[in-house]
Order: sequence, then structure tokens, then C-alpha cells
Amino acid sequence: MSLIPGYSSDEDVDAISHTNDAFNLFAIPAAKRPRIEAATPSTTAFEAAPDVLAEDPLKQTSLITRPTDTQMHVNIPYSEMTLPLQGPENPFGKRDRFLNQNALAGHVEEQAMTEHAFRAQHLTHSILGYSANPSIDPNAPAFLGSVDAAQANGFATVDMIRAPKGKNKELKRKRNAKGDLEIVDGEGAYVGPWASWQGEEPSNMLPEGAGVEEEPEEEEEEQFVTKKAKPKRGAFGQETSIFHGKSMTDYQGRTYMSPPYGEVPHLQSEPGSQESFIPKVCVHTWTGHTQGVSVIRLFPQTGHLLLSGSMDTKIKLWDVYTHGNCLRTFHGHVKAVKDVTFSNDGRKFLSCAYDRQMKLWDTETGQCLQRFSNGKIPYVVRFHPDEDKQHIFLAGMSDKKIIQYDMNSGEITQEYDQHLGPVNTITFCRRE
Repeated sequence: MSLIPGYSSDEDVDAISHTNDAFNLFAIPAAKRPRIEAATPSTTAFEAAPDVLAEDPLKQTSLITRPTDTQMHVNIPYSEMTLPLQGPENPFGKRDRFLNQNALAGHVEEQAMTEHAFRAQHLTHSILGYSANPSIDPNAPAFLGSVDAAQANGFATVDMIRAPKGKNKELKRKRNAKGDLEIVDGEGAYVGPWASWQGEEPSNMLPEGAGVEEEPEEEEEEQFVTKKAKPKRGAFGQETSIFHGKSMTDYQGRTYMSPPYGEVPHLQSEPGSQESFIPKVCVHTWTGHTQGVSVIRLFPQTGHLLLSGSMDTKIKLWDVYTHGNCLRTFHGHVKAVKDVTFSNDGRKFLSCAYDRQMKLWDTETGQCLQRFSNGKIPYVVRFHPDEDKQHIFLAGMSDKKIIQYDMNSGEITQEYDQHLGPVNTITFCRRE
């Protein structure tokens, strides 16, 4: 009967084991189940987890610094300052090699010295072969390089070494004597300041056995034909004009300077006798300039000709009453034309441009008669209104002056310099 309580069936064992089998390992066939051997006393146990700090890191008061830090704002005990550096180490290198490393390749010390001291040591090492050792290590040698040379020079730098006066005199080259004035040629002849240095051989002395070589005949140099420089554009004498008509005169021998009284009879009437009206319709448009027109002037008295100056550097003369054609084009300025003005009879006119030139033209022939310039830009030109003073004209300049020219002499006779800015217009006032 005592054996009955200890008896149990296989089904009960399976039920109990199945309840404890969370991964259902008993369902695997016996042949495929993993074998588990009991641990023997000789078996070694391995732990994959690394050692960790036994203390709580949040409760530690130690200060962790980098090797490159130069300042610490906390007073640290000496025992903590002398602790070894933390971090990964090279297992194949020496542990004491880079204790004070502050650079990639090792430890760099800072030295404070003047520029003169550095240059002196650098030149001493380059020239004499030695220099002072800047290391702070007490066991390091005092000098680097050749110790023998340093001892011979008394450990002095380049800037401290001075040669004795006697040696300097020996090193200096000496001139030969000037010679005697009475001796013209030979030994002791007078050479004056052309005396040679001692030990210097004259360059004109030939070695023995050296013959005089015949100099080859010089080849005749090619003769270069000098070409005349092209005249500067806009220079005096380069002014031209182009006549655009078929003939300078008509069947009666009259030029375009004569008013067309046949086509326009009212030109012969007295001023003020004809009836005038306000212009309302564009009668004609003159086209020919390639850029903007800066000034136009009608022929005096009759107005049968129109003179225009443009920014294209050209001056054109137009017909007003007959066909409205361009009669002549004047070329002479190299920059934009600023102003033109007729003389009292209209046979001449003045022009000024931004090329700092003022030119006198013949209206009929297109010839440039004179040229004036003082180096400043003229803004306006005007003839003197009196008939007996048509050789005088005024020019308003960019330098705040009005200049009076005499065409007979071609020189400036008077200057008016009371303006505070450039002069843009000039008007003459008659005395009654």
C-alpha cells in the first residue's frame, strides 16, 4: 500500500510537464530535441556584460576634462587632478607616450619671444650652424647643432659677432696709386681716379699665344622705311564737308546762299508787313541725323536755310522753302555737337562740341577756317552783334568762365570768371 501514493501514470507526468513547457518543447520528437548536459565543476562561466561603475554616476562630483583644456573654473583636489586619463587606449603603444598630448602628433609647447630674437636664432642656425634650444626640459642640451662652432664663436648670435678692425682692413680691397702727373705712359704713369684694384688683371691683356681674331664683317642693317603716323581724328585740317546737291549753282549762277525770292516773294517785304499765324499743322520734317538733334539755327534775316547740330557729331545745312533737302554735311567734330551760331550775314558759322573744340566754318564752301580750344568743354558760342566786331565771339565754358576770342589773332583777349557754375547761354545787350 505504501507504493500506491508514489505511483503515477505517464499521462499525469505529461500533463504536469506540459503546463510548465511555455515554448512547447515536449512536442518536438525526442530525436530532434536539443541535448542539455549538466554543468560540471570544470566548466568555465562567461559573462558578456562589461563591468560598470559601482557608484551612481549622478552622485559623483568628479570633473572630467579634455587634454586640450587650459582652464578649469572649479577647484579640484590634487588627488583627482593626477588621475590617469580616461578613454580608449592603443594596446600596441606605450602608455606614457602621449600623456600630455595636445596636438595630433604629440605635444606642442608655446614660446613667447620677440621677432628680433627669433630672426637672430634663425639666421645663426642657418649661417653658423647652431642655435639656442627653446625646450623647457632641464635635461635637454642648451644648444642645437654644432657645439664646436658655438664654442668657437663664444655662443654668440649673428647680430653679436663683429670682426676686428684689423681684419676689416685686410678684407677691404685697395686701389693702386694714382701715379705721377709727369709720367704719361709706362710704369708709374698717371691714372687718377681710373686706377685699378690691387690683384685685378686688366681686361684688355691677352694671354700669351693668343692671336688677334679678325672680326667678321658686320652685315648691312636693313633700312627701315618710316611710315608717317596717321593724323589724329578731328585734328585741324581733317575737317571735311559733303555737298548733296547736283550743282553748286543754278542757271543764273546763284548758290544756295541766295534767298529764293521767286518761290517766296514775301522775303522781300519789310519786316512786320506780312500777316503771321500760330502754327497748327506740321508742314515738313527734316530727317538725316542718326542721333538726337541738340541745336538748330535759322539763316539770319531770310531764314531760307536751317543749320542743325546733332549728337552724331555731324552738322547739316537744310533747305527750308523749296524742296526741304539736305544741302551740305559738315564733318569735323569727334563728339556730340553742343551749339552752332551764324554770323550777322550768315556766310560763316561757329560750332562747339564735347570734344573741347570750337570751329569756324564757311557756310557756302564748307571749309573749316579756324579752330579754337582752351582744354575745357564749350557749352555755347555767340558772335558779337556789331557789324564791325564780327571777328570777336564769346564762348561759355564748363569751368564757370566766359572766354572772349579774337579771330584775327586766334587768342583769348578776355575772361569773365564771376559765375558759380557752367555757362549754358550768352545774350548781348545793346546800349540805347
